[in-house]
Amino acid sequence: MSDNLSTVKNLLLNDQVAYTDLYFNNSKLLLENKFLFQHVYNMEPSPITYELKDWHKSPNDDPEWLYVLNRQEYLQDLLLTYLHTSNDKYLLKSKEFMFDWVFNDYDKQEFRHTAWRTIDTGIRLLNWSLMYRLLFEKGILSESEKAKLDETIQDQAEYLKNNYIDKYDLSNWGVLITTGILCFNAVNKEVISSDLVDWALDKLTVELELQVDDEGIHWEQSPLYFIEVFRSSLCVYAAYKSNNLLIPKLITDKLHLMLNAFDYFVLPNHKILQQGDTDAIEVADLIETGHLILDSKMGKSKYDFTPLEFYPLSSLGLDKTKSDEVSPYLDATISGNYYMKDTDGNYWHCYNGDLGSGHGHTALGHIDLTINNQNILIDPGRYTYVDSDIRRNLKSGDSHNIVSIDAVYPLVPRDSWKYSKVTTPGNNIVKHFKDYDLVVTGYFDKQHKFDYKRYFIWFKNREIALVFDVGMQHGKHTKRSNWILSPDLTAECNKNDNSIRLSKSDDEEFSMFFSDNMKKAENQIYSPRYNEKEDTVKIVTSSEFKDQFVSYCLIGNSDEIISVNKQEAKRSGSDSSILDTFCYPIEVTLKDGTKIEIVLQHENTFIGDKVYYVNGQPYYGDLVISENGEYNRLL
Repeated sequence: MSDNLSTVKNLLLNDQVAYTDLYFNNSKLLLENKFLFQHVYNMEPSPITYELKDWHKSPNDDPEWLYVLNRQEYLQDLLLTYLHTSNDKYLLKSKEFMFDWVFNDYDKQEFRHTAWRTIDTGIRLLNWSLMYRLLFEKGILSESEKAKLDETIQDQAEYLKNNYIDKYDLSNWGVLITTGILCFNAVNKEVISSDLVDWALDKLTVELELQVDDEGIHWEQSPLYFIEVFRSSLCVYAAYKSNNLLIPKLITDKLHLMLNAFDYFVLPNHKILQQGDTDAIEVADLIETGHLILDSKMGKSKYDFTPLEFYPLSSLGLDKTKSDEVSPYLDATISGNYYMKDTDGNYWHCYNGDLGSGHGHTALGHIDLTINNQNILIDPGRYTYVDSDIRRNLKSGDSHNIVSIDAVYPLVPRDSWKYSKVTTPGNNIVKHFKDYDLVVTGYFDKQHKFDYKRYFIWFKNREIALVFDVGMQHGKHTKRSNWILSPDLTAECNKNDNSIRLSKSDDEEFSMFFSDNMKKAENQIYSPRYNEKEDTVKIVTSSEFKDQFVSYCLIGNSDEIISVNKQEAKRSGSDSSILDTFCYPIEVTLKDGTKIEIVLQHENTFIGDKVYYVNGQPYYGDLVISENGEYNRLL
């Protein structure tokens, strides 16, 4: 057995690999030709177990099921179970599945659209890498069987190069294609020709250079596909290090950048942020594995690693501890993503960036929010890739915490992957102060001549989030705001004021305060994973406006906040009425007696006096907060 596999076996026996019950149980199903695609890292999982009867017919009518079947990721389950049990029946079943693919799909042109998709072929080569080597080392492959597999492996690698198109340079498909060739070759020399290996390595450096920015964010705006790019590239790094092969510095540098960004996608409940086409999965094991392989560092608690069988032995010094101090912020200005994650269970994410690929959703200005370990504002996920009403709805503005004008959103999906309207985001502003964080996002919809800004303010010591929305469009219009709630929250409208009470069983309660004069609760589909859905609640607030509007939404703990009210503003040297866009003050009253004034002066006052008064106090500045006698100018 290779040193790599011996290391993995030791980790398994020491109970240091995550999700082993899932892998072992799945192996038992596989022995009966039953398939349950519920791996944490399955891109398109399915919660139903199906017995395999036909390699060319999807049992749930979703073509993605066949794509997953042909990737053969389940070989990893059988490999891990063999390493844990030393029972050859798992190797023999793996060999059977590999030759099943050869028999059913290798030379049958009519099935190439399902069995030979380039992304799936690349993943299949990666999943064959160590199983092929182990079958050979154990003498389970005859000379003729090995020759047949060698033929198919070379042909698959040639197919990947011959069918590689330019757009793959900027797609997770490209990475998954090239990493398959590279991993297989690193573990099994002289099966794939050297020219194909050189081509794949050159391509991977191009792909990572284009796809991963200098803040470690993958351009497709989907944490799930970020994970796929990171995980497969990490396999290459580990396989090369384990086999004493030289890996380009650019690949190493990009992996370090991605690892630095990775933890900011993880919510306080340990599940991944559902941005774009992403599922709510737990990924701590992959982050731990990344630190182990790239930094030779381990977490401070239980050492659970992802079943990545390419561990470089030099990194497995199990006495090292990861202790670097981490900033609560990742301001990813290139991609338009802003993250805050503190040690008290608070988390927020603001997005206002370029759309990315078809895996991105139409969500300019979207906000995710967790307060004190309770998810409050969420993205409801993806559910399916089959073009349908539900697919288009979950990609649309209706399923994100954003604003529409006259039911028009800045971006509009056309089908499962394309868009009929796209609006370019404007420049964003992010600032961090001792007591506050500020993110300003916006865009200009050229088609409808609508100018929009969103101000997100986080009160650090109060655990309060405040959102101002400002829009300008000539004429009379209806503005509507969506606020999609976590499915474990219950919403109750307070008829006596402008608030909504949010609760979760007997736990602490939160309140949302609105300036909009109309509010209602609507049903919203929520999809925690592909092919899974449930219901949650979307709060919809709306108001009429002429030419311009300013509105607010404030969210905080119900035990902290008594009320939120708009205040009257006066301007020095003038008794005339003031447009909200020139000065919009609100007052937040807390239960400890504190009154906080927040004064927004969105438009520049350029005629007459420029000082505004609220409750007798003068204000000047785009955004000012007065709290406990302190005057804080944020803009």
